[in-house]
Amino acid sequence: MRKQSGFLINAGPTMMILAFLKGNPRPAFDIAQEIKRLSNGKLELQRSTLYPLLNKLQKEGLITASWLLPTDDIARRTYTLTSKGEAEADSQVEAWKEYALTVGQVLRGIGQ
Repeated sequence: MRKQSGFLINAGPTMMILAFLKGNPRPAFDIAQEIKRLSNGKLELQRSTLYPLLNKLQKEGLITASWLLPTDDIARRTYTLTSKGEAEADSQVEAWKEYALTVGQVLRGIGQ
């Protein structure tokens, strides 16, 4: 992910990972690719950011990981939200939306 400051760096990647996993278990590579695709290449989670975040979320009990062997015989570690993780995903997405709305109000107020 490109260097930015404050809330985006600290909360953005974690919130996006949790949101992507809501109702849809995925391998890490798929999460990174979808974030890149949906942001038109403007947001990119590097392996050095993604895997430590996934490990942290596991330790916090927000996600679980399991190895799956799909039809192409390539094992992939797939991440799934726990019920605690589902609640956290909802909370973080709502907090993010409120933050974005507030920043938008401030920018409109100063004529940006």
